[in-house]
Amino acid sequence: MELDFIKQTFSEVFGTNNYKSISCPGRINIIGEHTDYNHGLVMPAAVNKYLHFCYNFSDSEQFHFYAMNLNELANEGDKEKHSWLYYFQYVLDECRERALSIKPLNIGFGGNLPIGAGMSSSSAITCGFIACLNEANQWNLNSTEMVDLAHNAENRTGLGGGIMDQYSIIKSKSGHLLQINCKDLSHELIPFSLKEETFLIINSKVSHALVDSAYKNRKQDCLDILKGVQTQYPKIETVSEITAKMLLGFKIDQTKLKRVMHVISENKRVLAVSNAFKNNQIAEIGPLLSESHLSLSKQYEVSCPEIDFILDKAASLDGFLGGRIMGGGFGGCCISLIKKNKQAIIEKYLFDSYLETYNLELSFYPVEVVSGVFQSE
Repeated sequence: MELDFIKQTFSEVFGTNNYKSISCPGRINIIGEHTDYNHGLVMPAAVNKYLHFCYNFSDSEQFHFYAMNLNELANEGDKEKHSWLYYFQYVLDECRERALSIKPLNIGFGGNLPIGAGMSSSSAITCGFIACLNEANQWNLNSTEMVDLAHNAENRTGLGGGIMDQYSIIKSKSGHLLQINCKDLSHELIPFSLKEETFLIINSKVSHALVDSAYKNRKQDCLDILKGVQTQYPKIETVSEITAKMLLGFKIDQTKLKRVMHVISENKRVLAVSNAFKNNQIAEIGPLLSESHLSLSKQYEVSCPEIDFILDKAASLDGFLGGRIMGGGFGGCCISLIKKNKQAIIEKYLFDSYLETYNLELSFYPVEVVSGVFQSE
């Protein structure tokens, strides 16, 4: 759905041409997976897949929401009927706890950002809604305050996720990647310019039901190791400060050890990819992505047969430089670095192979790096 269609539909549903609009991008993560909530390094960027929001003041004393992709109209309080409404409610609950003055709005939203594909559609809802509230109520929140509000709102889900999604959706800058230190919430802008290569997002169209529980379990595994390390190294505050040397001599559950070893190696890969971009050594990035996937699959154990199949098939193709699962895991998308002139051949081969094996049709998303949430014209 394009912005013009969103605007037209909003006007028809709410009976007015008096509204404003906000565009909120999704995000990809080049490298640094499951390191954000472990206070490590990540390298995301906002991309040109959007949720667009139109809004104006409500004539009643409650919010009204229209999800255009689903053709569902809801009022605040209808979250038991519409699961997507929970993300709006989390934001409102967080804002009210902070005693922010809120005027009820009519909100219509939709776009071309894939849902449940590891491109942070839920965070796009949260961040986009906050941007609407910030403008409509003239809160004048800066980007850091908006990130904090969005992160705390989403943590009402109980998952205890990191800050990468909200940070990159709000703070991204066109033509750059963000290298974020999730401990001190600092970032470095990494210039992003590819000539012969491109990043291709491949949507597996599968979503397994293990994500929430597995996410919590892996986070807890890492925290258990941290508590053990702190008995010998009390100055260590986060999982990402642990080194392999610190783990020597500890009697450690092997599964939990694998989780932390992924975090240690993944943080190093973020720095390696950063250096490759800075030195224009793009050929070095592909193998680092593939190393990341191997670690995510075998050590953190968040891949799935479908994603492994895609990347195994792709590895044999000319022009495929490397790739990995992206997002929480157990389905969704993988991100691949490929040669632009081989894109059509790669897509056809993977599409045909996947259809034959899983009877599912892959979707492919070439992406452009864009700036974070903005007020639309």
